[in-house]
Amino acid sequence: MMAATATPAPTIAGEHFGVIDVASAAPLFDEHFEQFPVLPGSFSLSLAIAMLFDALGFAADRPHPPLTLRKVSFICPVRPGERLSARLRSLQQEGARTTAHVELRNADGQSVMDGILSWEHHA
Repeated sequence: MMAATATPAPTIAGEHFGVIDVASAAPLFDEHFEQFPVLPGSFSLSLAIAMLFDALGFAADRPHPPLTLRKVSFICPVRPGERLSARLRSLQQEGARTTAHVELRNADGQSVMDGILSWEHHA
């Protein structure tokens, strides 16, 4: 069983680009802080990146060179059974470099992850 699944929006609507549904139970939770199970931040970050690229329309053509993670903050734990919304706070283009400010929020609207990602486009 997957610890979480991501559902990207077909396009970015306003600032929303997808949701992450965290499973109520998964083997990962038994291994990651057994007494206080949480979704690892790296797992939620990888799902958010994949959804952002899907929503921007280049899921099949990942940026090259690789994505640069300029900053990431894991603000509060993500517990089993939670639903997160993925939001694009800003997207800036400077020459060949794109920078995105992304955020994951829980059902209460509380930010659980905040990050700045960048990548370069090659013709």
